[in-house]
Amino acid sequence: EQTAAAQLRDKMDWIPSVKGVGLFPSGTELEVSTFIEITTKNYGDLPVFGAMACTDVKFMMQSTPDEFDENVFGIGEKIMPHGFTAVIFAGEKLNVMMDYILGWKPLGKELSIKIGPKEKYGEGSIELIDGRPAVEIYQKYLGVGWDENFLWNVAEFPLMVHRGYEDICMLPLAKGDNGELYFSAPIEKHENIRFSYGNRSDILGASEAGRKRMYKFKPEAVFLSMCGNRINYLQDEAHIEWDNYKILFPELVFCHGLYEIGLQDGHGGVLNSSIV
Repeated sequence: EQTAAAQLRDKMDWIPSVKGVGLFPSGTELEVSTFIEITTKNYGDLPVFGAMACTDVKFMMQSTPDEFDENVFGIGEKIMPHGFTAVIFAGEKLNVMMDYILGWKPLGKELSIKIGPKEKYGEGSIELIDGRPAVEIYQKYLGVGWDENFLWNVAEFPLMVHRGYEDICMLPLAKGDNGELYFSAPIEKHENIRFSYGNRSDILGASEAGRKRMYKFKPEAVFLSMCGNRINYLQDEAHIEWDNYKILFPELVFCHGLYEIGLQDGHGGVLNSSIV
């Protein structure tokens, strides 16, 4: 991560009027936060936005054309299963506005945590929550066990941490043998967590408010990184979010990744359940 970030900084330092960085890493074990920290050091409020790509190369190589959605496409000459792809946006007359949209609200009491070991999944791990194996928290409060339907069952109630002036949702990537949970984002030992709650009107209302903020900016193009958990929860209504944006912004590009990235002026970073 340090070497890759240094290579990107070398390029950025030679390009005048850098206004933003699009970031698309591939590999769940990468420390994306470390990469972003080095990339943005001494760059003020430079926005970094994007999503974790995590391409399954083996699946792609063995698939027939009929197994792909007709809208799937690739840019470039090769598939990169492990590493960082970055786009530098620069120009004296270029202006970039980045927005963070959530819609989930905190629910219930704060819960103490014990940090777990760092493994190949994500950047953060929680070993214990309120003194018990972390995975048991879902059984205790939601009556949900860890199985193939886990993410669907907890889509409405992601864990949440408050950082700075923002609430950030977290959904586990994996479970360890001792009940520890692994998350995309780094977790600090002094932090507490709590459950969050989402309902249709709040989530769609948050994206509508973001659409209005973006309209005031009068953009020539809009790029959305959208969390798959919003689809898990909204299901058949998920298309409303990007359809509403496309009405105002025909030059719209959107993607869904394993998680979304949005950091500016030290706030944000690796995110879940949101739109950037």
